[in-house]
Amino acid sequence: MKKVTSEDQLREFKPDISWKRSFGFLLLTVILVVLDQISKLWAANNEVLQNGGKIEVIPGFFQFIHTLNSGAAFSFLNNQEWGIYFLTGVSVVTTIIFLTLLFKYSAWPAIFPVAISVLLAGTVGNLIDRVRLGAVIDFLDFHYNGWHFPTFNIADACITVSAVVLFFYVMFKYDKDLEKYNLEIQNNVRTSSEDSITLQ
Repeated sequence: MKKVTSEDQLREFKPDISWKRSFGFLLLTVILVVLDQISKLWAANNEVLQNGGKIEVIPGFFQFIHTLNSGAAFSFLNNQEWGIYFLTGVSVVTTIIFLTLLFKYSAWPAIFPVAISVLLAGTVGNLIDRVRLGAVIDFLDFHYNGWHFPTFNIADACITVSAVVLFFYVMFKYDKDLEKYNLEIQNNVRTSSEDSITLQ
């Protein structure tokens, strides 16, 4: 645990890195990336999908198709010639940032690092496609009565869900958890000070 000796340090206190928890969160990231890549490999090699067909899972609502998206999640910036280079660069930078945050906040309540892990998995999953194929494989297709949601993949779903969770966590829970940790370390400092006085 960090040694905290002043009020300023107390206000700036963040929990130490938990290497054991970091490994677990990284394992979650790896599992999600593997699932994403396996699902895309299936879509890319399915004979029906490769011939322009579709596989209906829930008729009139959900089906599998195969598309290549050179843009971002849900086909954003698709068919932009410069988009793939821009998004690849952004993905590399954000991967490094998310990986750093994952270690930094590994000792926090699980919802925070888990959301970062899932966000990292989505970023890496699509980054692999961009580096390997120059585009991202999308195959999950939702539609209903003329309404059609942009085709996406598991990595896109990871990015979207985790981003929403992180938004609400930072808005409504982050400060409370930080305050809780500050109080805990402050109590530890006071206890240590009292023990020191007693020994003297």
